[in-house]
Amino acid sequence: MVVHFIKKFLSVLLNFVLPHRCLMCGEFTQHDDTACTFVSLSKPSVCGACWHQLSFITKPYCLTCGAPLAFDGDACQSCFNKAFAFDSVRAVLVYNEVSKKMITRFKHAGQAGYARLFAPWMYNVALSVLRDRQDQDNWDAIVVVPLHPLRFIRRGFNQAMLLAQHMGLSLPILKKALKRIRHTVSQGHQSPDDRQKNIQHAFIAQASCVNGKRLLLIDDVMTTGATLNECTIVLKNAGAIRVDILVLARAIRV
Repeated sequence: MVVHFIKKFLSVLLNFVLPHRCLMCGEFTQHDDTACTFVSLSKPSVCGACWHQLSFITKPYCLTCGAPLAFDGDACQSCFNKAFAFDSVRAVLVYNEVSKKMITRFKHAGQAGYARLFAPWMYNVALSVLRDRQDQDNWDAIVVVPLHPLRFIRRGFNQAMLLAQHMGLSLPILKKALKRIRHTVSQGHQSPDDRQKNIQHAFIAQASCVNGKRLLLIDDVMTTGATLNECTIVLKNAGAIRVDILVLARAIRV
């Protein structure tokens, strides 16, 4: 009773002295009185109105590429004619104008702290995957899509690594397992075919890190899957026995 009262009092005080702002619209949001800690003071948040604009991906979804389905089933129409190297994809959000605004600020405006908001969403999706599998094919480790050193210097951080570190899964992150050896132009405005050509031979994997392992490969956004597929090919050529993909957002082509 006393603890609850203290948390409630601190929440009211923090909302007055150090109010949170929604990272999407800038409106003030409320501190959570159930998690009122010093760590929560700088944690980014989303207001209720903006929360309802986010498109979270729930069942049914394509088990191959992670895209939401408008009908019950296991695969979308696009995946019937595709052969990806990775074993599955799960995504938290649809990558649309709303989520794009948040992720662009995260990646390109130096807002590394946004990872503390996004990572718990990804953590919950990862747990749902493990529950669906009933403890079969659990992952041995996490690998993240690496940045080229030049892009890392320019950005100051690897957004995929931040997401993995803040997720809190009890798995080692294999920081040296995958390396980007070729600087590629941005994939943003390229066609699917050009994306695939652009990313070929851009990565190498360390066999001593991944041989015989079941891996969870993490990135921020999946569009056509070209980058994640190339990473998977390299990891499996180095001996990985399974590669599942987890991304914050999944672009949907119509």
